[in-house]
Amino acid sequence: MNEKPVITVVTPYYNNAETIFGSLSSVLFQTYKNVQYVLIDDGSSDFDEEKIRAFLDTHQNEGIREYTVLRNEKNLGTVKSLNRAIREAKGTLIFTLAADDCFSDENVLTDWANEFFLTNAEIITAKRAVYDNEMKNFVYFAPNAEEIDLIQGDPQKLFDRIAVQNVVFGCCTAYTKAFYDRLGGFDERYRLVEDQPALLKAIRMGVRINFFDRVVVHYRLGGVSNTGNINRSYLRQSDKIFFRDAFPYVSKKGATLRAYLVWRNKRLIPYDKKRLSRRHNRQKPLGSFLYLTAMTFLHPVHMIKRKKNSSKEKRSAK
Repeated sequence: MNEKPVITVVTPYYNNAETIFGSLSSVLFQTYKNVQYVLIDDGSSDFDEEKIRAFLDTHQNEGIREYTVLRNEKNLGTVKSLNRAIREAKGTLIFTLAADDCFSDENVLTDWANEFFLTNAEIITAKRAVYDNEMKNFVYFAPNAEEIDLIQGDPQKLFDRIAVQNVVFGCCTAYTKAFYDRLGGFDERYRLVEDQPALLKAIRMGVRINFFDRVVVHYRLGGVSNTGNINRSYLRQSDKIFFRDAFPYVSKKGATLRAYLVWRNKRLIPYDKKRLSRRHNRQKPLGSFLYLTAMTFLHPVHMIKRKKNSSKEKRSAK
């Protein structure tokens, strides 16, 4: 029997001591028989390399060709960490699995790799099952039907959508090593976001993003890109991606810019509410006044709508 090609699974780790062993187990129990595994720690305070190596040695099966554990002396961010890890890759295909996520079942890599071999695709994105932060309660599947149609449709329409809001997530997207090399690696002008700039560039290069109708990852809510965790620093990075990599190439500049600003504001308002509530004790008259003043200055349109809605509710109650 011919040996299957080597494939590489990369796990970026940053302070994931509570979740890493579930992620590791989902890699070690895969049925694919020629896996290289690379784990990279990005300067964590809780990284126990000895314990992780012992777990890998104890549970390593015949499917794992070899494993490598890398450490950054200081925190460099997701993008540089992934680039460093992928430089170690010996596989023809690259799969990434976050240290707080898990492959959905033991046949994921076998089925996903076979899809690459059958289609000769350079990029394949699939489904993720989204769970709560405890990975106990299922929340939803993504992408949804509308997003799947978009991925399988006109590349320009997909580009315009990714420009505003990414619908092709790195957690359930894999690619060939040849494509990664042609891409020139992930863009290190960005610290935390590797997938969106890479996808925008891929579409500009004329690369088709294939869709695999299968759940491949159980995804844990709570990451840096989740709405509740987005902050001004993350949005500044998003602004750079939008204006550098997307806006010059979208088909309808005015409509896309408006859509992006709406998306941006919806993510920023919850962050500012939380931040200002902590700063000002809203139970006290002065704290409430300072909170409302700051929110009015930062989000005047939102506060005007809020006041109008409040007035309507009061009139309805009478």
